[in-house]
Amino acid sequence: RVRIQQTRDVTASQGAVSGAWLGTLAGLFVAQPILGAALGAAAGGLFGKLRDHGIDDGEMKQLGEELQDGEAALFLLIESRRAARTAPDGSMVLLAEQDRALWDRDLIVEGQGLVRRCLRRNDPGPYQIQAAINAVHSDAIRAEDTDWTQILRLYDQLLIFVPTPIVALNRAVALAEVEGVDAALAVVDELDLGGFHLFHATRADLLRRAGRRGEAAAAYQAALALAGNAAERSLLERRLAMMGP
Repeated sequence: RVRIQQTRDVTASQGAVSGAWLGTLAGLFVAQPILGAALGAAAGGLFGKLRDHGIDDGEMKQLGEELQDGEAALFLLIESRRAARTAPDGSMVLLAEQDRALWDRDLIVEGQGLVRRCLRRNDPGPYQIQAAINAVHSDAIRAEDTDWTQILRLYDQLLIFVPTPIVALNRAVALAEVEGVDAALAVVDELDLGGFHLFHATRADLLRRAGRRGEAAAAYQAALALAGNAAERSLLERRLAMMGP
């Protein structure tokens, strides 16, 4: 198992990275595929910002090695779930509902190995933390075995580096598993993400679990009005139908 025992004060590294560039990498709990090209482009943008702030070549090389491991681990662990992410009809399958026998164990082993290498450096960053979140997920043979307390702690770390509403939204999913849906809804309802379909989808699922079916249906409808991806729309339509007339 991948266990995260972070001893380094992550606030010491906060100034070395920019939160804004990472926003598009969030959404891991809704099983969005993250492509290597997108990750590479984000890393390239980060390097440009660091050069602008006078980071020297030696520091850049060290950071590059760390980013490569973190980026590669994140990609491998997400890619390991590709076969389980869509149903035969092409609709999206959420992480908790995936057939984990379809996960690629070779990619998981490789990705977890890179996460361990990142942890041995004891120098956390956003890619490494996101990879660690995925490594914890990949440890769970069944969804109910997921170590949500560990994942919540990792999101607490990620929020230090990337204090954005999207990361807070993902953290709220973990919070729901640790402290309950009411605690998560209290956080979600304070987020300014009304134009983001996954905000409404996440809120809808929390409301459904809380037994607030009417409000959940309205939130699913709001998500559908904003969603453009056919696989996501199919999933949202099924969830909305479950709410009844």
